[in-house]
Amino acid sequence: MTDLAALARFFHITAVVLFAGSHAFAEWVVRPAIRDAGGAQLTWASTLLPGFRRLTLWCLIVAIVSAIAGLWMQAITVGEGGESIAASSIAATLTTLAPLLTQTLYGNVWLGRMAIAAVLLLLLLRPDRANDNGGVRDRIGLILGLTLLGSLGLSGHAAAGEGAELIIHSASDILHLLAAGAWVGALVPLGIALQRFIRIPGESGVSAVREITRRFSLLGIICVSTLGVTGAINTWILVGGVPQLVGTAYGHLLLLKLFLLLPMLGVAAVNFLKVNPVIAGVTGDFRGLPGAVRVLSRNAVIEALLGLGILAIVGILGTTPPARHVQPDWPFAFRWDWVSLDTAPKARASVEVGLAWCLIGLFVLQFAFLSRRFRILSATLGSALLVYAGTLVITNVTTDAYPATYRRPGVAYNAISVAGGKALYEKNCLACHGALGYGDGPAGEGLNPRPADLAGRHANAHTVGDLFWWISKGVPNTAMQPFEGVLTEDDRWDLINYVRALAAAKRARALAPIIEDRPWLVAPDFAYATSTGETRTLKDFRGDRLVLLVITAGRESESRLATLGASLQRLAAAGMEIIAVPAGHRVANFTLPAVTEGNSEIQATYALFAGSFSDDPADSWPRHVEYLIDKQGYIRARWLPVESKAWSDPAAIATQAELLQKEIPREAAPEEHVH
Repeated sequence: MTDLAALARFFHITAVVLFAGSHAFAEWVVRPAIRDAGGAQLTWASTLLPGFRRLTLWCLIVAIVSAIAGLWMQAITVGEGGESIAASSIAATLTTLAPLLTQTLYGNVWLGRMAIAAVLLLLLLRPDRANDNGGVRDRIGLILGLTLLGSLGLSGHAAAGEGAELIIHSASDILHLLAAGAWVGALVPLGIALQRFIRIPGESGVSAVREITRRFSLLGIICVSTLGVTGAINTWILVGGVPQLVGTAYGHLLLLKLFLLLPMLGVAAVNFLKVNPVIAGVTGDFRGLPGAVRVLSRNAVIEALLGLGILAIVGILGTTPPARHVQPDWPFAFRWDWVSLDTAPKARASVEVGLAWCLIGLFVLQFAFLSRRFRILSATLGSALLVYAGTLVITNVTTDAYPATYRRPGVAYNAISVAGGKALYEKNCLACHGALGYGDGPAGEGLNPRPADLAGRHANAHTVGDLFWWISKGVPNTAMQPFEGVLTEDDRWDLINYVRALAAAKRARALAPIIEDRPWLVAPDFAYATSTGETRTLKDFRGDRLVLLVITAGRESESRLATLGASLQRLAAAGMEIIAVPAGHRVANFTLPAVTEGNSEIQATYALFAGSFSDDPADSWPRHVEYLIDKQGYIRARWLPVESKAWSDPAAIATQAELLQKEIPREAAPEEHVH
């Protein structure tokens, strides 16, 4: 079904592009060229009008038929038949059509576009009057044709965005379609017009050809520039990065589209730089003109064929999930790792040496172009130096990669996931990697190599995709066995979320009651209900209020909760929300609204960040701890009553909150906690 939908979309886009491009060529290129060239033999009605009418009429018919076919297949897809034509009945599909047309954006846009197509059909079928040049009708056709083409951007991938992205992407997509129509859609009419006008004897035909090529070149430059800018915007929104570009079906199609576009631009450049100057400079006996026109017509055919291939790809892209929303499969066995230069002085020194040899190699290589005597020697030595320099740089800024290296977490970084991962870790990993992930578990003592330090810098330099690959497939030549058949995919992501939280816990030992300048510790999200019946998530406060997360420890926390309750108004005035999480579900004697659902997961997760340099929370848990979380979702400060009296007076918390309120807003914490 997807293949048939892509085929219908290809025919529809091609027909609409050719229709709009023909009108644009007629109104912006041919009519002004005829007017400027002059001559009694040159009129729109006598030269191109009949063929223009037939071409645009057939384009419109194909556009309407293919649009109906596309609607029918869309109805089958969303109806009871799913994606199988055989499994769907005509009655079921007809039942789906009405809500599809009236209750979806796709249907509303489709109805509007078919209304435009109907008006255009009536215009084209109206008989021509005597001495009618079709000027007004063709201008209306141009406006409606461009509207029909641009409206495709309202029902494609761009329409799935929200807010500013929706506006930017839709506008970019519409401009992209219009530029493609005005350039690619005008190539066929260009070839026809050139062949028609070259047969007109005298200066008027030559003048018309000159004007047509000049005006079309200007139009092409504008269109290509627009395509470049809007294409970059669309690619950034729909793809998002190199891994998605080279590791998804959508990205591969985009690369193929670019592969066809480059020779198309090359042919256009040849026309602009070599053929057009010949036509512009023809004088006297005009002997050079027919040959130049033949070359230009032949190149227009080549461009049109390449453009047809691009439109076929566009048809498939419309039925392919955007790369940004698909897990990429990295196709290479290595990836760039510039971060390693910050942690490995020897690697940085090697890269600096490599860059120095690169400059020397370029200096030597220039003599291959400047000196005949030493050309071979300079070329050989310079190339060798560049290869050596490249080897030094590449070996130090690349690391091993796997198909899953750039996969995004399939489970969000939240308290439920981390708590679930903790149970999985204790069952499957603790024996080798140890309680804190240092690689010091009892079962790992006799292993060679030793289990990895999951909290160490080396382990955290890898992506979550690397971890997912190792957990799923195992690590060759080590005791790490594959868990693909033991744990579900969600279980593996829960395990990774716990390992990331465990690694963050080591660095969290340095947290203090004073806010850190640079946010780094993401506060795991959680959903909760309180004793007052309120149901919220931690993420609900992002961009709005600070959060004081209070993890209690039974009776020893009662006096503290009373103090916070007495200062509730003052802390609220500082833009702060208090979330108190009692151990278990005990809420007796609470002077603050207490969390009554989600307690155990929140306690288990945030216990990881309650350690200090003097002890470990596992030795004395439960303990009372308070976290100050900023509006972007980062833990910025922490207070342990057993270690200091810094926040004993809530005024100290309010002071820290005021400092956070004065900060310039930063980017929000990543929802998936991707490293």
